[in-house]
Amino acid sequence: SLLQEDEFHKLADATIHALQEKLE
Repeated sequence: SLLQEDEFHKLADATIHALQEKLE
C-alpha cells in the first residue's frame, strides 16, 4: 500500500514536471 502510494506520487510528480516543461 505504501509502495503504491509512493509510486503514484512519483508518477504524479513526473506528469506535473512534464506539463510544466511543455508550458515553458
